[in-house]
Formats: sequence, C-alpha cells, structure tokens
Amino acid sequence: MDIIKAIDDYLLEQKKKDYTITNHWPSNASCIIDGKVVGKCLRAQWYGWRGIQPSNPFDLNALWMFFMGECIHLGIQRIFEKLKVKAEIEKPVDYTAPDIYPKHIRGRIDILFQEDKGHSDIWYGIEIKTTYGRAIIDPITGVKYCGPMGHHLVQILPYMRDNMQPEPYPYYIIYLARDTGWREHFGLLYNPYKDILYCESKATGVSWRSIIDRWCLLDDYLNRGVEPPRDFQLLYPDDVVKPMWEEYKEHSKAKKPMTFKAYKKDRGDWACKRCLYKDICHDLLVSDEVEEEALTAGHLY
Repeated sequence: MDIIKAIDDYLLEQKKKDYTITNHWPSNASCIIDGKVVGKCLRAQWYGWRGIQPSNPFDLNALWMFFMGECIHLGIQRIFEKLKVKAEIEKPVDYTAPDIYPKHIRGRIDILFQEDKGHSDIWYGIEIKTTYGRAIIDPITGVKYCGPMGHHLVQILPYMRDNMQPEPYPYYIIYLARDTGWREHFGLLYNPYKDILYCESKATGVSWRSIIDRWCLLDDYLNRGVEPPRDFQLLYPDDVVKPMWEEYKEHSKAKKPMTFKAYKKDRGDWACKRCLYKDICHDLLVSDEVEEEALTAGHLY
C-alpha cells in the first residue's frame, strides 16, 4: 500500500466539496478598523453565496499544510481532554442576533473549558492558530510584538458574542509555529455594553456592530445581484510599497538588502494571493475560460 498516495487521494477528494455558502461562519467575518477592511473579502463571500466554484482551489501542498494544522489542533484538544478540567471539544455554535441580524451564524469553538476554582462556573474559549515561526517573532509583523492578527480577532468575536449564553466567553488565542515550535497566547475580553473587543486590556478596534454591518452590506449586494468591490489589492502601487521597503531596509539583517524593484515584485495583500477566486476576480482567466466558468455557475444573467 502506498501510504502517501492514499493520504494524498483522500485530501484531494475532500477538496472536491461544494463551495456554496448557505450561512455565515465566524471565519467569514470582517469589519472596518481605522478605515481599512479586516477579515474576509465581501467579493470572495459573494462568489461562495452565488455557488460559483473556485478558480484557484487549494493545491496538494496547501492541503497538506492544512492537514498538519488540523493535526496540531487535535493534539492540543487531546491534551485538554487528559487535563483535569471540564472541557468541550469542537463545541457547535448556531445562533442569530435577532435584534440586529436574523441569519444564522454557525461554527465550532476549538476548545471550551472551565477553570477548577471551586466557585466559578465561567467558561473560557480557546482558538488555536498554526503558523510559521517568523509570523510570531518578526519584529515588524510578528504577533509577539504586534498582538494577534486582526482577521483572527474578527473571527473570534462572533463566538464570544453567541447570544445563547448570558455573558460573552472570555477567550484565549494560541499561536503555534509548525516549523520552530514557538508559541504565544493572548487573553481576549469583550464588553457587550461598549461593543469593544479587548486584547490584554487594550481595545482592538473590532466591534460586533461593524461585523454585522458588513454582513448586511453583503446581503444587499446579493439581493441586487451586483458584485461587491474588491476589499484588497493583488498588487500594491509604488506609493504604497515604498514606505514598506524603507522599513524593510531599516530592519533587514541581510548584508545586501533587496532593491526596490525586487522588493515590490508580487507585493500585495495575502487575502488576494491566497484567494480561491483570484483568477475570476482579477480577470486572469482567458476569455473563454471566464465565460465557461460563469455559465457553469449561473454567473451570467
């Protein structure tokens, strides 16, 4: 038996799932912070709600990376099952916000646990994120110095805001590096009266109202059958890249830092570069492929 091929075939088979979105997941949440979009692009969500199949599905290497991340999740969850704490693993969440939003929000909390303090019945949530060591300790962008990534905070708040509980769950977000084993964690609290998400007692700019407003905006585009504008850029213009390059040169430890031309090549938002709909969104398919994709998905009307 070829073990690697058997696993490869399994992962590829899972990739063939239907990408049609039928309800909101916290991983699709987004909001506006300081005038910038943080989280999932509305246009990418729009394609999914319309049932359009991805033009850039994950390749086998990416599927293996996701698989390794899932293995780490399972390992941490197993540790919690063995600890002497009351815990729920992959806790389902399914609720609406009837006062402001009627559609269902569904997901699964990685770990929900109670600390054994003898008098406390407070539940704590844990979100596990796997990444690379550089994403943790990079002096410019690393979470060790900058705090949790904004799009991760946006994903967590809908779990904390679950209206099936009397008070929002306090939360921990854990970062684990697949390559180096480096680890970081942060404590999160949400104040529902001020609608502010705090990380280590500092306001993050993430709010429930902003998340709901973005989903309402998406609904409007869906109802009108109009594509939302792009929230991110595949390639940055020179005036955006230049300050980034200057900062890179200042912190670079290389004997000969990259030239501006080399640095700006393919420099853009990761949300676009890793998007399942990149080629459709940016018209990178040849014309007959675009037409065939659109017709197959009912995209032309």
